[in-house]
Amino acid sequence: MVRIDGKSPGNPDVGPERITTFETELGYNIDNNIIARINYINNTLTDFIESINYATYSNSSDKRKISGIELDLRTEGTFGLKLIDSFSVFSNYSYIDAFDEINSKRVKVPSIAQHSANLGIKLRNNWVTLFSGWNFIGKRNKSSSYHNSVKVDDYKIRDNKGSYLIWDVSISLNKLSHIPFKMDITIHNLLDVEHYNPTYDPDEYYDFTKERRNIIFRITAEL
Repeated sequence: MVRIDGKSPGNPDVGPERITTFETELGYNIDNNIIARINYINNTLTDFIESINYATYSNSSDKRKISGIELDLRTEGTFGLKLIDSFSVFSNYSYIDAFDEINSKRVKVPSIAQHSANLGIKLRNNWVTLFSGWNFIGKRNKSSSYHNSVKVDDYKIRDNKGSYLIWDVSISLNKLSHIPFKMDITIHNLLDVEHYNPTYDPDEYYDFTKERRNIIFRITAEL
């Protein structure tokens, strides 16, 4: 293996990176309209291929362990609501514990959010569909080198890894036999929350700003 720019010497003795995975899932239909599910994962990654300060590539003795659970609950029905043909709710929660074992010490993987959750509600009848969804991302793990690498003072003091909650809504006018078009209005990030997403190399570059509030209006006609 060798860098494309030739800065790190090749090493024919480099072995493959390895991953050991365990995953199990349990689901249960509470009744015909409610489904619950829990999922557990445990991954161990070893033999990372790395080059430090342009040295020859080699397999690292460090390990990365990622474990977590995901809870999921979904329901759909009318539940006796008048004027509603379909009412559905989906929700999930995830917990991730990701850390590196370096010289027998546990170091949390930077920029990983331990907690995240989603909630969505959809109501529909024969002429309109309403949707409201919330996406929560918890505070991401800190990086020991992030603020030392960022050179822009304004970015150094920002807490780009803080938690945030995004709210999306949409209204769709369904196509009816006497109306030859559909109309959709979608608002992403309704509360215009400033939030960030880590780059592929978050220890060396400040994070990307995610999209602020935006509105999409669309009309589809059938002639």
